[in-house]
Amino acid sequence: MYENPYQRYRQVQLETASPLELIIKLYEGALRFINLAKKGLDDRDYQLVNNSLQRAQAIVNELNLSLNMDYEISHNLRELYMFINRTLIEANIAKDGRKLDAVIEMLNSLKDAWVQINEETKIKAVSAK
Repeated sequence: MYENPYQRYRQVQLETASPLELIIKLYEGALRFINLAKKGLDDRDYQLVNNSLQRAQAIVNELNLSLNMDYEISHNLRELYMFINRTLIEANIAKDGRKLDAVIEMLNSLKDAWVQINEETKIKAVSAK
């Protein structure tokens, strides 16, 4: 059986990604599903909205469960992830795009912070060589 080259590329990309890059990919995935849900709202495709928001919730839950609670920041992130999850549920029930916009803004800010951390980590690694 032949494997789709794109799927193989994505698999290798995930297998070789650093932990920080995986976190960034999770944020990107959550944002992709929330934007898909917004499109579903515009098209009145409520099945798409529901499925997309459930997938976004699963990603946010994965981010939450992967936290190392030995650090104070993890407690703050846990509260934020729980808030985001509740907001996604509320948006799904009410079919409220404004709530989704607020979550998108929060997730983009968090993703940007992780991207910056990742870049700084790469610079330090190169400097140490």
